[in-house]
Amino acid sequence: MVVTVPLVQLLDDARIHRDSGRFDDAGILYRAILERQPDHPEAHHGLGLIALGQRRAAEAIDHLRTALQGEPAQARNWLFYLEALIQGGQAGPALEVLAQGRDHGLEGPEADALEQRARHLARVQEATVLAAEHFQVGRYEDSLDCFGLILRHQPHSGPMHNNMGSALFNLGRLEEREWVRRWTGKR
Repeated sequence: MVVTVPLVQLLDDARIHRDSGRFDDAGILYRAILERQPDHPEAHHGLGLIALGQRRAAEAIDHLRTALQGEPAQARNWLFYLEALIQGGQAGPALEVLAQGRDHGLEGPEADALEQRARHLARVQEATVLAAEHFQVGRYEDSLDCFGLILRHQPHSGPMHNNMGSALFNLGRLEEREWVRRWTGKR
């Protein structure tokens, strides 16, 4: 005789494992649920949270999108999906999803904080593109402005410090370049 564990029990056990930090055990149970119900929103939500916590943004995005599609009335699904998009560096899609969420009644300090983070990420991404464009065509002063903006938001970005040093070198500002080089080496 085969005993089938009810989905509710699997889900409860998976949550207990997840909340206790036993992510592998929780993942096994969430996947067992998905074998029986492939679009189960709470199982996708749980797997998305595990992936998010382990900085596996692409996997988190897939699961949390499915959770949101299955339960769009749940604010947590919007919030965690937005978090995954931001963690995955997808500022544009995050802002689009946020607008859709706002249309569905998403509000509050968590949503406002995610919006601020998504807008911040979008500014940094735009500055990164502009910095590269300016640098490639020899507009080093303009690229320095962009590198400065990026470094104000991401002060420990080694590649941006290196790029800033290269722009300073190309401008003949060797003392400033040396300062950036030494500062970067101290991190």
